[in-house]
Amino acid sequence: MATSAQGIAGNAIRYRGVVRRGNFIHIILLDDADEPLPNVRCKIKFQNGQSISVESDNRGVLAFLRKAPGEFEIEMLEEEVG
Repeated sequence: MATSAQGIAGNAIRYRGVVRRGNFIHIILLDDADEPLPNVRCKIKFQNGQSISVESDNRGVLAFLRKAPGEFEIEMLEEEVG
């Protein structure tokens, strides 16, 4: 089962550390200087059409439960929440 993070917009040109524990996924969002992007709202779109909204924590980590098998897209909704 392949997993990819596509469609990361804005300054999040890199992602690192896709870690799976069962169906739970962690992804670190990074800017072009390899610094974490904290408090960024993203939409995760799964192949089956489901989508969820998640926010990176203060270390730039997106953590979410996989809702469907296969690839998914990550869309940045805002640069920073607050």
